[in-house]
Amino acid sequence: QDKINRVRRWIYEKGTNITSTYVKRMMGPQSLNPTMSAFSTRLARFGVNFYSLFVPDLLHEFELGVWKAIFTHLLRVLHAHGDDAIQKLNRRFRQIPTFGRGTIRRFSNNASSMKRI
Repeated sequence: QDKINRVRRWIYEKGTNITSTYVKRMMGPQSLNPTMSAFSTRLARFGVNFYSLFVPDLLHEFELGVWKAIFTHLLRVLHAHGDDAIQKLNRRFRQIPTFGRGTIRRFSNNASSMKRI
């Protein structure tokens, strides 16, 4: 919050351009913006960092990315192997049943196309 306050003073009191190298150098490493959140302002006096309350979604940030990379590598290996390896993979994915009431859906006919991964 100190960085944000400092940059806001530069912008609003000294007239520093928001696209200046000073602002970019100060805000860029942490991807900060020189804006104040009402929650952040009110909770700061209690020593609470409002932004640390957000829990990162590991599935979408990390695990899904790793899964896509591994699946892509598997497809390349199967393609290099030749024969009907890709078709066999698609056949096996189609055999996986759904789970729950539409929670986990059946894979498409062509799982190797990766359209919905």
